[in-house]
Amino acid sequence: MRDLDRVRDKIEIRLDPKQVFSLGVATLVFTGGLFAAGYWAGQRQGRQSVDTTPQLGAIDAAARAAREDAR
Repeated sequence: MRDLDRVRDKIEIRLDPKQVFSLGVATLVFTGGLFAAGYWAGQRQGRQSVDTTPQLGAIDAAARAAREDAR
C-alpha cells in the first residue's frame, strides 16, 4: 500500500528559461557531435573501401551476354 501511494505522487519539475535554453544548447551540441563523429567515420570508411568499378564492369558484361543469349 505504501508503494502505491508513492507511485501516485506527482513529481514536479520547474525549469526557468535560462535552464531550458542551456538544455537546448547542450542537446544541439551533443547532436552535432554525434553527427560529426558519424560523418568522420563514414569518410574514413569510404577511403578504405575497395574500388569495385572493374567488378561492376564484368557483371554488366555478363548481364549483356545473358540478355543476348536469351534473344
